[in-house]
Amino acid sequence: MRMAPSKKEVFRKTFMAIPLPFSKWLYAVARNSLFRDPHQPYFELAFEKVQSMHVAGDYLEFGVYQGTSFILAARMAERHSLKAMRYFAFDSFEGLPEAEGRKFNKGDYCCSEESFTCMITKAGVPLRKVVRVKGWYDETLTNYTRKRHQLNQAAVIHVDCDLYSSAKVVLAFVEHLVQVGTILIFDDWYAFSNEADMRNFGEQKAFNEWPLKDAFEDFYDFSTTKAFIMTKAYSPRH
Repeated sequence: MRMAPSKKEVFRKTFMAIPLPFSKWLYAVARNSLFRDPHQPYFELAFEKVQSMHVAGDYLEFGVYQGTSFILAARMAERHSLKAMRYFAFDSFEGLPEAEGRKFNKGDYCCSEESFTCMITKAGVPLRKVVRVKGWYDETLTNYTRKRHQLNQAAVIHVDCDLYSSAKVVLAFVEHLVQVGTILIFDDWYAFSNEADMRNFGEQKAFNEWPLKDAFEDFYDFSTTKAFIMTKAYSPRH
């Protein structure tokens, strides 16, 4: 027997059929009522902080899936008048490259670039400020990518790539972009809580091995998410 579509599925189908600017309004209303995003106050805290500290730089998200947190970040940047900020979306758009532990399987979180772009456009994210970098991280997170997009500083970094192998490459890439005041958010910090020692998996393992970890202090801790703020200057490896 075929399952009835969920409320989210019904909303998504309706939402995608509505033209701008009405779709942007509908998305904002839904996120503040029917589908309230529990991460919103924490993202607000991050963007308030970089604004108050006058941290210049872009928003980088690694693992964008369908764009939920990406849209939230763009809304927060707009709310806090971070007009020079660009929004970088780094993703293979083919799902996870491999399995890890008992939590993630190869191909999980697959969403096409076209679907992601349509979703963020309907939600009102200005595409002129969006930079999509498609591909596996070991191929795209390079000096060439930084130079091509004149990517010099990051204000907020959202690591939502789940796996140790991916997070390790991400952290090596952003060593050249972080600065005092940069907020570093790990979406799946506690994703491996069912393993014997979650410190040996995923984003936690990658961060604990990172040479820059001591330059960061705790910023917030919420649900599966943990965020840090850079408090000490650091010269990256070359």
